[in-house]
Amino acid sequence: MMAGGEGALVRAIERVRGRAILEANERALHLFGSVAAAPVSSLTYQDFVRHETFAANCDCKRTFRVALGGREIQRSVADVATAPVALSAFNQPAAPAGASMTDRSQLKAAINLQDGSIGTSRRLLLDIGQTIEFVATCFSIAWLAPLAFIDVTGVEATTTATATGLVIDAFLSPGIWEIEAPTGLTRGVLTQHIRVFAGAQVSIPVPDGAKTVQIVQSAGGAQAALFTMHYGDPQVLALTVDAGVIAFDAGQRRTEIVDMADANFLRTDLDAATNRFFTLVWAIEP
Repeated sequence: MMAGGEGALVRAIERVRGRAILEANERALHLFGSVAAAPVSSLTYQDFVRHETFAANCDCKRTFRVALGGREIQRSVADVATAPVALSAFNQPAAPAGASMTDRSQLKAAINLQDGSIGTSRRLLLDIGQTIEFVATCFSIAWLAPLAFIDVTGVEATTTATATGLVIDAFLSPGIWEIEAPTGLTRGVLTQHIRVFAGAQVSIPVPDGAKTVQIVQSAGGAQAALFTMHYGDPQVLALTVDAGVIAFDAGQRRTEIVDMADANFLRTDLDAATNRFFTLVWAIEP
């Protein structure tokens, strides 16, 4: 049990270190762009642009707490012609017609960290709006956004975004502290959306640090029966090992929360007639 004086000292050290890190490195970012109304997204986000915001190197393993803060103004442009939407329309005292402020960001964060072991570089993909703690010798943070997004930090509001479904004006900023006493915030969430076209089956890579997944299907298309879990090379399915199935509850269009074990990719089942849309909710741990 930590004595009161010792506990106060630890908290004071954390405050000083936290202020030093924030004053030296925190960078708020302002991104503007649009996402398609029915996106086809890659779980590896290879087609997304990285907007670096922070990097730290330490001389030994240390424990950090990172808050992935973000707020967005979102506006559907389904009823607007394909003419560009101006950033200035989002910066008025009153929100534009149809716009809403939310902290449920459509963008993602990537934390790249190393713990000092040989070859142990991990990339944690996470939803924005969470706080997570981890041990690392060095790490960096980046915001991930579709190619159509541009960095407008400090830029005059004359920028436009191509109207392709949902126009987003995003304000992103990490909070970063080195801490002495972890509080158990060791699990985050990554939400991903996958469109599977009629007659196709898709291999879905398991993200780094994923411990469990729950899959939810939208109303379109026949209800999925199951996904299969595999380990091996997804490019050579015949040589992979079937590590189990993830079954959908009858009539519910969702699965239970399933442990990933050692699977490194999932495989969808087949619907020959209609397109389908899935949301995957991963629990991520460093």
